[in-house]
Order: sequence, then structure tokens, then C-alpha cells
Amino acid sequence: MEIYLTDVVKQYPGSPTCAIEGLTLTIEGGKVTTLLGPSGCGKTTTLRCIAGFEGINGGTLRFGETVVSDAGRIIVEPSKRNFGMVFQSYALWPHMTVMQNIAYGLRARNWDKARIAGRVDKMLKMLELSHLGKRYPGELSGGQQQRVALGRALAYDPSVLLLDEPLANLDARLRDQMREEIRALYEQTGVTMVYVTHDQSEAAFLSDNVVVMNAGKIQQNSPPAELFDHPANSFVARFVSRSSVVPASEVRRIDGRLRVKTALGECDLCSDIPVDAESSLLVSPSAIDVLPRGTSAAAVTNKAALITDGEIVRIEQGDIAAICMVKVNDVHLKAHLPLESRFSRRMPVTLAIDPAKCQLIPGC
Repeated sequence: MEIYLTDVVKQYPGSPTCAIEGLTLTIEGGKVTTLLGPSGCGKTTTLRCIAGFEGINGGTLRFGETVVSDAGRIIVEPSKRNFGMVFQSYALWPHMTVMQNIAYGLRARNWDKARIAGRVDKMLKMLELSHLGKRYPGELSGGQQQRVALGRALAYDPSVLLLDEPLANLDARLRDQMREEIRALYEQTGVTMVYVTHDQSEAAFLSDNVVVMNAGKIQQNSPPAELFDHPANSFVARFVSRSSVVPASEVRRIDGRLRVKTALGECDLCSDIPVDAESSLLVSPSAIDVLPRGTSAAAVTNKAALITDGEIVRIEQGDIAAICMVKVNDVHLKAHLPLESRFSRRMPVTLAIDPAKCQLIPGC
């Protein structure tokens, strides 16, 4: 089931700004599309408009060829849109058993008892909950409750599954486990999923496509690899990337290349960004070699490298390498360090930055 949002506007009464402003988006059928962004960016409002829990003030919203909402009207009620919903709070009935919670939507659709029993049994087996069927939500762990919520949402074979930050209330270990289970569930069912989160790692793991939002507008819509490797602008880069964003103070075109001036110094790049546009230098941690302070340009193998001095202000240990934060003037840069590094916090260092591993992106 494809979902089409065309020039959708949502503005709450009394609010001077739009929660969603002119949003146009195609959600591909049979794929996992994630709406990613900070709190207040409009991602949950978009999901609620898709569900029909919120009306829209402008534009149109279609499920396939059927218009379900347009300006000022909910044409197709939520109960008729054939979607399943998983909420952040799970929203399980506390007085019902696991089996009864999963069966709830089926009874509301007037399925007969034998059909309900068969479907509930299938969901319990798929989600490895058969041994918990007679327990109540209060007797389950957070991960088990989330599985019940998924089973209830999928029990009646919806065309679309909507998930609103479903892992937000779980600890880190359970989040990792549940995102694997959600992806496996998608592989089994092939249902169209629209997933809302502010967590970049969830979006990267689960998604076929990621839509980054800010202030009710789409900032980038792309597969995860493209999103992380080629952010569309400085907002996306700061939100999803481990790279550092350094505003450019001057950009000039010289002999077919761009000479970019920042607080780090000058370097030459290949880019088609207009020279009169606000832009920033995106510096990947892998672009930076951290060297002992005083290392001369002549001693650096890459003769095109931008050489600058800084001071290590923080080191984060990882499994394979460490990440350090280096302060250069008023700029903070992330760089890789070997695990057995001789560098330490507050140590003065020299950086060699490879321009070939940097990008010029729109925005400051």
C-alpha cells in the first residue's frame, strides 16, 4: 500500500506556526519508511495525520488511489483505513490477557471465534509469546509488552503498520533486541511500515528510506547510507552524522575548484554549490590525522592536507577505535584515535585534514 502526502499543512488552533508545512511525500508500499527528527519537528503529527487521528488544513492525503483526508475534512475514518498502530506507551488493556489483547481488534471486526483463535495462535507463535498467552500486561517485561502490542497491530493483516517511537521506553539492551525483532517481523510480513523515532541508529538499522524532518518540513529523504554519507544540509549533518560541521566564512571558485575558508584555514574542494550560498565544511573523523604538536607540513604524507593546531578536550573509548574531540580556535572536531594511542585529554596536537574526505554542504 503506497501512501501519498501532497502539500499537506497542519496548524493547531492558536499556534502561530504550522506543525507540518507544505509536506509532500510518497511512502513506498512494502518498505520501511522512518520519519526521523528532534522533538517538535512534526514527525508524530505526520503519523497521526496518516492515521486520521488529526485532520489537515491543506493538501491531500491518499492511501493508494483513495483520498482519505483533504483540507478541513477526514474523508475516511481511522477505523476504515486498514492500518495497525503501535504506540510509545504500548496502550495494552491491563484487565485483558495477552491473548485477549491480541484478539481485541479481531472481535471489533466481528471475526468468528474459530478464526480469532487461529489468528491469535499464529501471532503468539510468530512473536514467541505462546507460553505467555494467559498472562496480563502487568506480569510482562517491557519487551514482552511491546511484542504483544505488535501482535495486536498485525493480527488483522493491515495494509500499513504505524509505529510511534515504540522503543523509547526500553533500556538500551532491549532496544537493540526489539529493533532486530521488528525488522525480522517486517521481513516475514512485508507490510508497509511507517516508523517514527528520534534515534539515528534505529533509523539506520530498520529503514529502507529515512525522511529527516525539522520545523514541519522535510530536510532530506533518502536511503540510510546516502543520508549518513551525503547529508543534504548542515541541519541533517548535525543531527545524523558523526562528522563535524564547520561554517565557511568565504567560498571562491578558482580554476574549476572551490577554495573554502573556515576557522580551520583554507582548502580546495570539488563542489557544485553556488559560491554566494551559505555553506559549511563537513569534516569526517576519518579525514583527520591526529599528530604530535609541532609536526611540520613537510612531514605530512598528504601534501594537500590542511594543517592546523588544536587541543584534545575529550576522548571516548570504542570497541575498535577511540573518538576524540579536538578544539581548534572556537571549532570542535571529532577525530579517530587508535585504541593504544599515546594521546590524552588536554594534550596539544597538530591535525592534518584531508580535503578529499571533506564535503561542502548548504547551510551554516
